Amino acid sequence: MLLFTPFLMFSSVGRYIRFEQIIPEFNRESVTTVSSILQDREGFMWFGTGKGIAKYDGYNFTLFSPPQPDQKTSLSLVSVFPMLEDKAGDIWFGTSGNGLFRFVKEKEEFVQFKHDPENAESLSGNIVLSIQEDKKGNLWIGTRFNGLCCYNRQDNTFTEISLGQDVDTIWDLLIDSKDNIWIGTQDKGLFKFEANTQKPQNYKHNPDDPTSIGGNSVWAILEDKQGTIWVGTKNGGLNQYDEESGEFTTYYGNEPEKNDQGNSNITAIWEDNTEKLWIGTSGDGLRIFDKKTGKYVAYKHNPFDQDSLSDNNITSLYQDSSDIMWIATLRGGINKALNNQIKFKHFKHNLHNPRSIQDNDVHSICLGSSGFLWIGTSKG
Repeated sequence: MLLFTPFLMFSSVGRYIRFEQIIPEFNRESVTTVSSILQDREGFMWFGTGKGIAKYDGYNFTLFSPPQPDQKTSLSLVSVFPMLEDKAGDIWFGTSGNGLFRFVKEKEEFVQFKHDPENAESLSGNIVLSIQEDKKGNLWIGTRFNGLCCYNRQDNTFTEISLGQDVDTIWDLLIDSKDNIWIGTQDKGLFKFEANTQKPQNYKHNPDDPTSIGGNSVWAILEDKQGTIWVGTKNGGLNQYDEESGEFTTYYGNEPEKNDQGNSNITAIWEDNTEKLWIGTSGDGLRIFDKKTGKYVAYKHNPFDQDSLSDNNITSLYQDSSDIMWIATLRGGINKALNNQIKFKHFKHNLHNPRSIQDNDVHSICLGSSGFLWIGTSKG
């Protein structure tokens, strides 16, 4: 069922979220491109950057990047895309042109996997966009131009998985709680591998069917705490999948921006501990979506507000074990949001939320007999 925009209004919650910007520095050089985030089992934060993987202890960053074959000590600045901590505690990461790496944390050593045109059991492509680990410990890898492949840990071999003709770009992967594999592609829609049959089912946008998926380029997939699958698309809104009917509900936007999400490329989705969805976009900032009310609030970069998002191009979202939200961006480094941890709730004007306080210059406050607070500002 397609939900039209009157159902979706900006949240009446006027609280302002403060974003703290963190820019990793290595050799006195700032690194503003951050593509992925994870927290390891020891509690350290890891960030995939344009120069390698960076470990953060809450105070300092340590950069790890694999050396060139002919250089045993100096770093070759590898641009990292996805990251994954496997069951053994090692970190796997995909790169832009250098294939797939396994970083053995205990030894601080790298193991590289690259495509070999003379070896049919090698990695299918050297630009890796997505990684997932199944219950058997095998890795599923999505590439930019060479489709999907599966790495068998026991045999140390890669097997290409065919999804049909010209399905060559895999943006995102998800292995859900039922062991189904969800695959987001470029222009070819969403695929689902049933755990039992291992046969791919393809969901594509049909302009004549409002229950079809909103767009054929799928950039982000999430399973929430209730087991519901959410899908972020390019120019096709946020999509909720109904397992029983096989239909999608598409959320496009809020009043007064009726096609707000329909015009956005959704790059990341995360469910926080209050069961709200954080939705990152390419060039259009952040949305926080309340599934219970169907309302969301937009947060974007404001050059006149140092507490706003540092960049509207969001690449990854992550909530750590202490409930801090981390936002990775394309050009603004890392943003950190304490969310519900702050002692004092902050109400501040948000250009993108008409239900926020009207102005930041507050002159008077009065408690009415009905229990409402009346706030007098420079703008009424």
